[in-house]
Amino acid sequence: YMPITYTQAVFGGEVEVPTLSGMKKSQIKSASKTGDEIRIHGSGFKNPQTHRTGDCVVVLDVDTTPPLDLESLELLKKLQDIESPSKVMLEFKKKLPT
Repeated sequence: YMPITYTQAVFGGEVEVPTLSGMKKSQIKSASKTGDEIRIHGSGFKNPQTHRTGDCVVVLDVDTTPPLDLESLELLKKLQDIESPSKVMLEFKKKLPT
């Protein structure tokens, strides 16, 4: 698992990924979530029978640890105040007994 920040998960961007042959740059798609994978072609293990090099597959882990500094907490509070429920949350609430 490779940890990424919440903002990297939301907006995407470039990250450096450790591979068997050193650090490689790769792109994270916007709206990524924990468990999503990025694949770096030709940076994995070599197949001893075919001598072809496989891919390095990295599983993303979004770091949701709350920030400890006051400015970040205030920004998150503002986001919470303007955030609307997601489609997934609305569907979940429809299924709840009333």
